[in-house]
Amino acid sequence: MKKYLLNLSALLIAVFFFSGAGEEVNAPAAVVTKVVNNAQYKASSGAWTDLKVGQALSSEDMVKTSGKSLVVIKFTDNSVLKVRENSQVKISTLKKDKNVSKTVDVDKGAVNASVTKQDQQDFKFKSPTLVASVRGTWLLFGVSQDTTNVDLTEGRLFCEAQLGKQESGDLDENQTVTVTPEGSFNPRQMTEQEKKRFDNSNRANVKKIVLKTSQGDIIIEYLEN
Repeated sequence: MKKYLLNLSALLIAVFFFSGAGEEVNAPAAVVTKVVNNAQYKASSGAWTDLKVGQALSSEDMVKTSGKSLVVIKFTDNSVLKVRENSQVKISTLKKDKNVSKTVDVDKGAVNASVTKQDQQDFKFKSPTLVASVRGTWLLFGVSQDTTNVDLTEGRLFCEAQLGKQESGDLDENQTVTVTPEGSFNPRQMTEQEKKRFDNSNRANVKKIVLKTSQGDIIIEYLEN
């Protein structure tokens, strides 16, 4: 079936990408490993195009998803980013000596992230109201209008409000915080309902529809809420 050929092609691209990125300044920073339903990609100097599995992402590239969609991105350090439905993000990298800092700008929507231990490298999540610095973490980072919400179940985040009072501090395991333009930073323990929300957000409940045609099977995947 066509799906198998696509998956094999994506695997070969991913193997080549991870084995040969080297330390070149403009080398790709990540690769797309899964696309559910409709998603688009925009290079730093290009137009929006349909996003496919195996697409390499470089600094300043953008990804956006529509309803019932999901994109999974794997970075060169094996950190994994899940871009949830109706979201838009930009990936930026900055190389200094042997260290590469990575920043995910969340313009809208939400992302799940499993970030490997960074050692001397930086991994940040940004919104208009908050910057969160990661050193090995499992989190949910959501942006809605002028409010940013972060749920953390593993690791530690250093957070800095970008507006108003510009307060900062650590977010520890099983804590949550909501930051507005007012700029206060007041973390608290996650409730059971919020922990359930986190667990549900991390599930990729993918449904499939198989269409039989004379040219073979066409498989359509979409994300079920």
